[in-house]
Amino acid sequence: MVKSGQAGIRSYTTHFVMAASARSDLDVSVLVAVDNEDDWGGADVIRTNQRFNDPVRRITWRQLKVPSLVRDQAADAVLFPAPEPVSVTGVPSGMIVHDIGPLVAPGVYGTQRHLRYLATLRRSLYMTDAVFAVSDSTMLDLIRWYGDLARGCQVAGPKLVLDGVCDDVPNAGDREDFALYVGSMLPHKNVSTIVRAFQERSSKDDGTPSELLLVGPNYAGEVDEVMNGSGPRVRHLGFVSDDELNELYRKARVLLFPSIFEGFGLPLVEAVAAGTPCIVSDLAVFRDIGREAVAAYVDHPLDPIAWREAIRNISGSPVMSGHVDWTPSATAVAETFKSIVR
Repeated sequence: MVKSGQAGIRSYTTHFVMAASARSDLDVSVLVAVDNEDDWGGADVIRTNQRFNDPVRRITWRQLKVPSLVRDQAADAVLFPAPEPVSVTGVPSGMIVHDIGPLVAPGVYGTQRHLRYLATLRRSLYMTDAVFAVSDSTMLDLIRWYGDLARGCQVAGPKLVLDGVCDDVPNAGDREDFALYVGSMLPHKNVSTIVRAFQERSSKDDGTPSELLLVGPNYAGEVDEVMNGSGPRVRHLGFVSDDELNELYRKARVLLFPSIFEGFGLPLVEAVAAGTPCIVSDLAVFRDIGREAVAAYVDHPLDPIAWREAIRNISGSPVMSGHVDWTPSATAVAETFKSIVR
C-alpha cells in the first residue's frame, strides 16, 4: 500500500517494486490508490479508493480491508512499505522502516509524531515476520532502541555505485545558475537554514547561485512557514514529474541537503547519478551512502553562512558520477521471504 503524496516512501517503493518485479522468481502485486500514475514495472497493479492521509483512518481501513485483498490474491507474503503492518492469518509479512527520527529526535519531529511512534512501532515489530531497514544507520537505530526485537532486521536499501569523475562540473555545459533542494519542508529537513542562506546574500558576486529551487510536497502548510519572507531568490515548485525532476538534477549547479536527521536520503543518490555536485549535512548516514561522491559535508548545518561558504568552496572541483542499483533491496526482501514462506 502506497500512501498518496508521500514523497520519499513512494519513491522508494516504486523503485523497489520495479526491481522486485524484474526478478524471474517473483510475481509482484502492488496495492495503490485508484488515481496513482506511477510506473510499477512488471508488477500487477491493484487499485483501491482508499485515500486516507490521516494515520488513524488509514490504519483502520487497512485492518478491515487488506486481509481480504491479500487472500483474494492468494499471496505467499505481504510487504508493507512503512511500519503500519496488518496481521493476515497464515500469510507471512514484512515491513520497511525508513527511519525512527520521531523517537530519537522528538524535539525536531514534534510531540504528536513521537508519541505515535512510541505507541505503534514496538507493536509493529512484534506483528511482522521480517523487518527491513533502508540503511545501516536505520538498522542500528532500531537495534539500539529495541534490542533483540530488531536483531533480525535486514538492510534493504539501494546501493550507490560510483563510476568515477565525470566531465560535467558546476557552471559548465548545460548547467544553470540555481541550487536545488528535493524533499519535504518538515522541521528535520532544516530547509529554513538554506532559505536564509539565500536571503542573506552579501552581493551579486558572492559565489552562490542566483536562485534556490525547492521541490517537494506541502504537508499541513510547512511551505508557507519556510517561505515566509524568503524573497525573490527562492521558489517552491511543488511536486514535479520524474522526468522534470531528472532534468532539474541535470541542470542544477548544486544539490543542497541540509537535514539534521535522515534514514537514507534518496535525493543524494539521485543527484550523484545525474552528475550533480552535492553539499550535505555531515550525518553518518550521508557519509555511509555518499562517500567521496559528496562535494562537501557541512559541519554546522544550522548555520546559513556555512552553506554559502561550502557552495563557494566547491566551485570548479571534480564531480563524481554514479548510478543507483536497486537490486540489493529486492534481493534482501526476496531471499528473506523465501526463508520464511512455507
